[in-house]
Amino acid sequence: MDHEGCKGWGAVREYFHGRQGVHSSNRHSQGDVDALLDAQTRQRYFYFIQGYGEAGGFRDTGGVDSSTREFFETLANTSEPPLSTYFKNLISSNDPKVIHEADREISKNALLHAIMRNTIAPVFLKAGFRGNVIPGSAEATINLRIIPGTDLQKFIADIREAIGDPRVEVSLPRTDTREGARLEAFVKQSASLKPASKDTDLYRALEASSHAVWPGAPVTTYLFQAGTDAIAWRSRGVPVYGIYPYPITAEDLTRMHGNDERVPVESLEQGTEMIYKTLLQVASE
Repeated sequence: MDHEGCKGWGAVREYFHGRQGVHSSNRHSQGDVDALLDAQTRQRYFYFIQGYGEAGGFRDTGGVDSSTREFFETLANTSEPPLSTYFKNLISSNDPKVIHEADREISKNALLHAIMRNTIAPVFLKAGFRGNVIPGSAEATINLRIIPGTDLQKFIADIREAIGDPRVEVSLPRTDTREGARLEAFVKQSASLKPASKDTDLYRALEASSHAVWPGAPVTTYLFQAGTDAIAWRSRGVPVYGIYPYPITAEDLTRMHGNDERVPVESLEQGTEMIYKTLLQVASE
């Protein structure tokens, strides 16, 4: 159950402007598209290594430690070896090599990887205007999913360092644009937000209803790896709890937003029952 919050979202623009476009038969040593694609490759490497070991991992990121720790403690108690050992080592070991190994193995699961660190993904690539002309410039939009407490400017600086090419300009959307203004507002709001309290009638009702529908299943908090509208409520003091109100496999979770996104019918029926029980309990108090 998400009580800590969800990851923030935003975008950065990466722009390369070099030589004026030339005929495609006159390919020079590195075109502008090549430079931008090289930047994406370096970022992908940065994306997969950041957080391994002690520095930058989930234990080194302020604001998410409590919920992620509780989540991994629960997984340590419910998983089979060797994964259970990796969860225990990640949250309790003081040995950098042991932490590194645990982080590496746990991060093979894309969803677990995402709740432990900031993530980046190229979503738009733009270059060229004609099939026989090498583009004179290229632009990429990179989607960010940011853990609460992250220093956004430092994260952007880390991306620039990972790219290592001064010809590639990396910048946030301008604050005079709709996207830039929204990102600026989000950063200001999220800086002062705290996790929703577990000491509420709603949380207790969610917990009791979960146990009623799935006896013996533990209820735990965690950081939702994507972004939601919860910040609009939390910023006004309204507690919000994000849940998956149905059993679902890790494989099906990876289908989120895809053309093959799905939820088993039986799981949907169980989730409906859980929500119904929760509403009845809250309404009767």
